[in-house]
Amino acid sequence: VCDDPNFFIAVEKYLAKYASKEDYKAIISNFSKEHLLEMTKNGQTYNLSFRLIINNMPVYFNVRVNYSSGEYHNYLVICIRNIDERIRKEYELHLQLQKMSEEARIDALTSIGNTTAYEEEKEEIQSWINQGKNEFAIAVCDVNDLKLVNDTFGHQAGDNYLINAAMTIRQLFKNSKAFRIGGDEFIIVLLGDDFVNRDALVNTLKKISLENAKDEIGKKPVIAIGLATLKDVRRKNVEALFYHADMLMYQNKKEIKETK
Repeated sequence: VCDDPNFFIAVEKYLAKYASKEDYKAIISNFSKEHLLEMTKNGQTYNLSFRLIINNMPVYFNVRVNYSSGEYHNYLVICIRNIDERIRKEYELHLQLQKMSEEARIDALTSIGNTTAYEEEKEEIQSWINQGKNEFAIAVCDVNDLKLVNDTFGHQAGDNYLINAAMTIRQLFKNSKAFRIGGDEFIIVLLGDDFVNRDALVNTLKKISLENAKDEIGKKPVIAIGLATLKDVRRKNVEALFYHADMLMYQNKKEIKETK
């Protein structure tokens, strides 16, 4: 129970010595007698959390303040609690949940975004479109002959084939977001320099795939690709972009088969 007129002077000196630098100004400005009286005058409880440096380590504390009026005296009732263990457990839980959330959006085989991540990305892309942004493109990719590789060499070989395809995409489209949305189907959202250089990048992937198609089946990934920008479609939405890119991808897929 605080009724010592020198209490706040002593607290200020203590905080100047032990409070973390990041929290000091906020504590001093919020822990004055006048501020606490203002914040608790209507019977409200005022809470303030901060860190003190103890043994060179930050330790979390919480101050809870209430105003109490009596027949002869009025008081500020101040309760200080060490909440360090609780805060650290909450932070660990937050990190675990964050990791689980991230893992839920990663394709387990190829380590790129999965269908869930792409569905979220679609909403983001549509918001760009609604805002009039157009410096991005969508590419649809299909890995040729996956079924043949699985049937001929087994599913482990098929998995390695998909992993190599994903690696090829990530190495070529370094500034873009890649997603695996089906067994052999990938989506690339081209951004930044990749968007600027989109034609060159698409042509490079086409050339790589044409060369790989001459090799033994399953040895190197053969990837068909089609790309669309907003200039290519009448309807300004994600579905129209996907449809146009998908159509061009199947054209490229046919071209690859014809050159074998």
